[in-house]
Amino acid sequence: MRQGARSLFRRSGKGEGRRFPVRYLAVAAGGVIEAAAIIACAVLACAVIPHFWVVAWVVQAVCAVRIVASDDNPDYKLPWLLFVVALPVIGVTLYLMFYSRKLSPGYIRRALSHQGEYDYDHSIAISELKEKDEVAFSQVKMLCEISGSHLFSGTDMQYFPLGEELFDGLIEDVQHAERFIFLEYFIIKEGALWDRLFAALCSRAAVGVEVRLLYDDVGCMPTLPKDFEEKLAMHGITAVAFSKIKIWADGRINNRNHRKLAVIDGAVAYTGGVNIGDEYVNIKPRFGHWKDGGLRLKGPAVWEITRLFLTDFGLSCKKSVDFIGELYPACDSDATGFAVPYGDGPKPIFRHNVTKLVIQNLLATATRYAYFTSPYLIMDNELCKSFERAAMRGVDVRIVLPFVPDKKLVFSVTRSFYPRLTACGVSVYEYTPGFMHAKNCVCDDRWAIVGSANLDYRSLAHHFECGVLIYGAECVKDVLADFDRILEKSKKVAENTQKTGFFERIGRAIARIFAPLL
Repeated sequence: MRQGARSLFRRSGKGEGRRFPVRYLAVAAGGVIEAAAIIACAVLACAVIPHFWVVAWVVQAVCAVRIVASDDNPDYKLPWLLFVVALPVIGVTLYLMFYSRKLSPGYIRRALSHQGEYDYDHSIAISELKEKDEVAFSQVKMLCEISGSHLFSGTDMQYFPLGEELFDGLIEDVQHAERFIFLEYFIIKEGALWDRLFAALCSRAAVGVEVRLLYDDVGCMPTLPKDFEEKLAMHGITAVAFSKIKIWADGRINNRNHRKLAVIDGAVAYTGGVNIGDEYVNIKPRFGHWKDGGLRLKGPAVWEITRLFLTDFGLSCKKSVDFIGELYPACDSDATGFAVPYGDGPKPIFRHNVTKLVIQNLLATATRYAYFTSPYLIMDNELCKSFERAAMRGVDVRIVLPFVPDKKLVFSVTRSFYPRLTACGVSVYEYTPGFMHAKNCVCDDRWAIVGSANLDYRSLAHHFECGVLIYGAECVKDVLADFDRILEKSKKVAENTQKTGFFERIGRAIARIFAPLL
């Protein structure tokens, strides 16, 4: 390892780890200036041009009709309809600017270019699953169809109930990498965890291992220096910001990369809810104990996670991978069970909300129980009804959320869903030691989901996400055992404890209306 790699990002002084996101504020200011200029022109035209108000009224009516007639989620359409009807000029301007601000054709073309595509025939695994469980087969068939993934057997899966355990395993695997290391994270923060990982990456890069790191431009704006990529390049590491935003914002600013994944030599992969930062491994607690979770895969299912990384990397960097033949090594094992690693993301790159549909299908077919953990709970009406219907059928539906919030407004909106869900029999718990950040599901002793998506609009409709749907594997028991341990430290929310004051109810109602835009 080159001299100084460990201390390259060390800083000292009060406020360590915080940066003023000047570029982020510049983008926000650019959007405000753009909207203000257009609104000012429209208002001026109505004032000085005879009968221009008639044109404005017609445009308002057309916009309202387009919103109502669109195929978008009704929860998303409602706040925009209120904007257009209640604020004729301002609302119409904001609608035309932001409602369907489209991704550029080049961006969409790169996203759909199937970079890193692999050749895999899952027909044997599909036939085996169909013979074993036709309901499971239908679930997997739908997921593979809407996500472009495959059903994999012969993959070892190890569940980690804490972020510190996951990164201990990841760093050990990184230290044994021989050909390449791919990392993709929404947030990277300087600190003890990053120092450990960075030192391991530098040591492997120094002996010729290809190391590539993809981080989200918005997620890391307050946490990384602006010359981050140049500093890593000094140590032989290629770092790229996902979908770097410009001063004048476009649709990409709304579609961030929330995925957390790592691939070592195409044989081992990690995914889950854990970002790279000391708070995620309880070195520097911010909101009490940070409860997270993740998954290690070893076997052919790693191929799909490799493909997701290459697609995202190609979306943000045109540099090609020169060792295609070594990306997908044969690595079968005798592990039992099945796995479908999958990606999720915004339209038109993904035609359907992948994670949402997977959850709805699990709730619709569950017979005994369906348990979930999530840091946030801001769902649309469709998903909320899926939880309610499962509970009303007698399924034991439980959701564990944080007791200590990281965002007070979001936490208040999350709690506004409690009365509706508990009234239908859904059991809601709060993790009393601190912040629940794991994004897991376990169902009927057969199914589990470990991934990066929260139960909120951002994750389920706008962000790039990933996850692994697991069926019949041994690690399903580990996810269930972890949930049982979580419940021991969680407080059940009782219906008679959910009363709020008048003004708080009004505030929550308004926040719920505009939640799809948050």
